[in-house]
Amino acid sequence: MFISSEVILISLLLATVLLPILLKKNVQKSENLLSDGEAYKLILKEAILKLSNEKAQEVQPVIHDLNEQLVDLEKGILNTPDNKIINMMIAEEDNQGLIAVNKLLNDGKISGRAFELYRFYITKSRKSVQKSIFKIVKLKVSMWIIDRKVKTEVKEKITKIISENKELIKEFHHAYALSTKTAISFINKNINEDNRHESLIVIRFYNRYLNWLTRKIHNDDKFEAKVGYYRLMAIQSERDSIQQLVESKQISREVAKELLENILYDEMMMIE
Repeated sequence: MFISSEVILISLLLATVLLPILLKKNVQKSENLLSDGEAYKLILKEAILKLSNEKAQEVQPVIHDLNEQLVDLEKGILNTPDNKIINMMIAEEDNQGLIAVNKLLNDGKISGRAFELYRFYITKSRKSVQKSIFKIVKLKVSMWIIDRKVKTEVKEKITKIISENKELIKEFHHAYALSTKTAISFINKNINEDNRHESLIVIRFYNRYLNWLTRKIHNDDKFEAKVGYYRLMAIQSERDSIQQLVESKQISREVAKELLENILYDEMMMIE
């Protein structure tokens, strides 16, 4: 009975005195660990960096999707991006793109008609950038009504005009793709902590066109299969990054488990 009582007393003393000290040390140690959001951003950036070294066109849709996820994470931290900064950035990047396209014209790689078509499109399309949600919805509804009213013969005429100017359309896409890549490159060179959130949003804005164009040009099974290959590469890169963060003790096992579950879900969605 004496021994039992001593064991109970020592246990109570240990729980009362030593346990709070040990817990305090553990809390201080965990404060240096990355949160799940911070870790996920690092993982996405590493995957984007790895895929950016690939030259194939099929990698662009995957990089686009990863940038989308990165922007969504940034939104969780900064819910109110500065629209003035975004508009100023788009104007500056468009100017850089125009310089690049003008060089194509001077080098004889595109025609004057293609250059004028590009400049006209940029001027008109940018007016719809950063409109309010109400204006965007109103524009979508108006376009839907117009599309319903347009007769079949009118649509056929438009299709005929496009088919008769395939070379011009091809030159236009070439010019717009170059200007878009130039804009993204310019953003990456000038990104900083003050404009980081807005920069990622603008990159997503430009990437939408590249994503659409690559799918339009390579609309076949081989292209989609290659895109799937790069998606798997991105997922494997994310897994490797998680393992590295665990081994370097930058994240806890619990955070690693949550991140792996998210990646597994993304992989299942890709298979679907």
